[in-house]
Amino acid sequence: MCHRMRHMLLIWVGLVIGIVTAQQQTLCKDGRADIIFLLDESSSVTISDFAKAQQFLKSFMEAVIIGQNDYQIGLVRFSDLAKTVFKLNTQTTKSEMVQAIDALVPLGGATNTSGALREAVTLLSPANGNRGDVLDVVIIITDGVDNVEEDRTAYEASLTRMLPSRIFAIGVGPAIDIKELNALATDPNDFHLYDLSDYTMLDSIVEDLVLKTCFQQGCGLEESDIVLILDISGSIEIVQFEETISFIKSIVNDLDIGPTKSRLGLVTFATDVNIKFTLDRYNNKADILAALDTVTHSGGSTATVQALNTMRTRMFTLAAGDRPNHPNTAFIITDGSSKDGNPSTEARLSREKGIQIYAIGITTVELNIAELTDIASDPKQQHLFFVDDFAELASLRGTIACLPPLEEANTIAPPSTESPASTPAMSTATPTVQPPGPWDPRECRRGRADVVFVLDSSGSISDPNFILMKEFIQNIVLSLDISNTTTRVGAMSFSDAATQNFALNQYFSRFDAAAAVGRIDHEKGSTATVAALRLLREVMFTQENGDRPNVPNIAIFITDGSSKDGAPKEQAKLAHDAGIKIFCIAVESQDQGIRPEEFADIASDPDSDYLFNIDTFDALPEIKKGISEGACIRTPICQDGVADITLLLDVSGSVEKVQSNVLLAARALVEDLNIRQDGQRVASVSFSDEPKVEWLLTAHNDVNTLVDAIDSIESVGGATNIAHAISTMESQVFQKDKGDRSNVTNVAVLITDGVSTVFETQTIAQAIIARRNGTGTLIFALGIGPGVDEAQLRLIATPPYQAHMFIARDINELYDATESMAKHACFKKVQPSSGSPSRTIREAANIDDRISIS
Repeated sequence: MCHRMRHMLLIWVGLVIGIVTAQQQTLCKDGRADIIFLLDESSSVTISDFAKAQQFLKSFMEAVIIGQNDYQIGLVRFSDLAKTVFKLNTQTTKSEMVQAIDALVPLGGATNTSGALREAVTLLSPANGNRGDVLDVVIIITDGVDNVEEDRTAYEASLTRMLPSRIFAIGVGPAIDIKELNALATDPNDFHLYDLSDYTMLDSIVEDLVLKTCFQQGCGLEESDIVLILDISGSIEIVQFEETISFIKSIVNDLDIGPTKSRLGLVTFATDVNIKFTLDRYNNKADILAALDTVTHSGGSTATVQALNTMRTRMFTLAAGDRPNHPNTAFIITDGSSKDGNPSTEARLSREKGIQIYAIGITTVELNIAELTDIASDPKQQHLFFVDDFAELASLRGTIACLPPLEEANTIAPPSTESPASTPAMSTATPTVQPPGPWDPRECRRGRADVVFVLDSSGSISDPNFILMKEFIQNIVLSLDISNTTTRVGAMSFSDAATQNFALNQYFSRFDAAAAVGRIDHEKGSTATVAALRLLREVMFTQENGDRPNVPNIAIFITDGSSKDGAPKEQAKLAHDAGIKIFCIAVESQDQGIRPEEFADIASDPDSDYLFNIDTFDALPEIKKGISEGACIRTPICQDGVADITLLLDVSGSVEKVQSNVLLAARALVEDLNIRQDGQRVASVSFSDEPKVEWLLTAHNDVNTLVDAIDSIESVGGATNIAHAISTMESQVFQKDKGDRSNVTNVAVLITDGVSTVFETQTIAQAIIARRNGTGTLIFALGIGPGVDEAQLRLIATPPYQAHMFIARDINELYDATESMAKHACFKKVQPSSGSPSRTIREAANIDDRISIS
């Protein structure tokens, strides 16, 4: 009897599902998205309401097409803990998903929203089926207030949005906290947030939610008026220009172009700004693609301010085809910095007009990242993009094609700061961790170390302070050059016991490692400092867990209290003796029994370098620079070289805008040298109208003081007198009474924009004299930026110029050049013979200075 009733029940359920399936039409036929649902199954959700939530999930799935080229869906259930039901790449058909959903039974318990968000981040990874070229969406359904580590919820939501992904928050019932939902949902809240009175209302939002996640051709740019602002200045080569045009064509192909759909205009800028076509000029893709083929590369300067002004005052106008009640969107693509003033005011005026500005920067030596950040609309993580070179523009296609839908921006006034749900009101919950962006190689280029972060997870640390600690570590991680061969990072935490969070060989991306830090749980409990130091030495720094021989071991140890499992001095000494350098950050907490001597015992010697005492966790950002520098262990390319080197640094008006790049190249070079009085010694001569000896060869005995000296050099403007710079080097630097050594090679490194404008005819002659006179100077020439005179630099550099002359048009080329110079200047000490000293040295350097000038 029971079996028969069960059989009849299954038939009835099957009929109901069949009816629902038949009635539910496919609302999104061409959409593509990776979606993670987070389903609240806490005690506040009744069995009846949970069934309605299950039906809502199934209705959503019936309204979309499931597949590897369409929608992919994952599901997480959460109460006390968050658990994955299925991943993006496990249940791949609707029937499999429905079966998994029907099998769910609510477990009851607390409401761990932060844990659910962490699980969503894990599922939105390539290993779990994330595709990378479609938009990521997280949809959370909850009826209550987060009551498990609730202080972390807004923080975890922010990290989730930084992937980037969009969060839709569905709050059901009277117990929800609308402020908490506002902090969860992506801006604007009225688009991404649903406030429902009960679970029966879920069916009413299926269609709306499907359409909002139905990212198709054009996605958020649908029915927008779009203006592209394209940099065609001289810093961009023909091949790079063609790659940019190809990228723009791919975006056009992804748009739905038409009189009532999306419309496109194009502005190019170099020294001059030109409108190539207005918004109302072309009404189909074919005509736009044909017009793009006629755009040519002009070269010249970079009139960014004028370009933005043209976009605002001449493109987004009724006369040029701008349509009322259609979003205004601009994309600026550039690899340089503005040469016609600061563009921030013009960008602000454009944004105040309602224009959404997306900024795409190619990270060359000329790119001004701060300037481009000012241009982009807020939030920056949605409007600011960087790629390392022009070829990588293609990787942005999926992201640009599926930008979040825009409001009717050109008809909406700026949001009121008085609204309780406005962005400013939410800002207190926003973490200070830096958003993903281009790694700035100026922070820690080619650092090579094994770094372990040790977090005090005891109960004396409040949840907000634990979050501050993790944010601090994440910002350090984001400043490091993390890979399998450069810097590796691991993490461990301790309270009642010590726990490994992730090993040194687990993450080889700074973003993956930073995300892993964000997932570290606050255990709360006692302070097992001794156990932590033992685990650090016996487990973390072992070959099995990724520790590399002959690579420096560094630990960053953060604690706010004294050890509760014994004195840490012995274990700290064992760690020090094992070669582990420990930076100890001691937060002077309210622990009345705090023993400051323990912190000194933990830190390596001297305390002045390795012990940081701060009053509160809020002060952690103040010591970030010191800790980041401590974690950046760079191994010079030339570790035992001997040479006398003079930097010839161009501080003329021609490089005033890129002066930082000249100094950057100088810093990068000396960091790869063996800076010692018995090794490689470095002097400097700056030049513009006239040369100036900045310091002599004997002035600096270590790389740190040398870098500080380089940073203190100022641009003075004027002409470019390379000839006198070379002669001054020979007469005032490479002299015995100035510290020049007779038994080592003399090296000159010229860093310039490459165009000599004073005594041009003498420049090559002075270079030849320097190369052939008694000191036999080896000359390297590095030209930075678009204005270089390659022919002149070839003649200045010691032959063969292929080994001694370099052109750098982007960051990567600059570092390639400095590394190559460091290798070629890595000479061993040579004792003079009875013959010509210069000839003996030049034989050791294997240099042939035969040259023909024609």
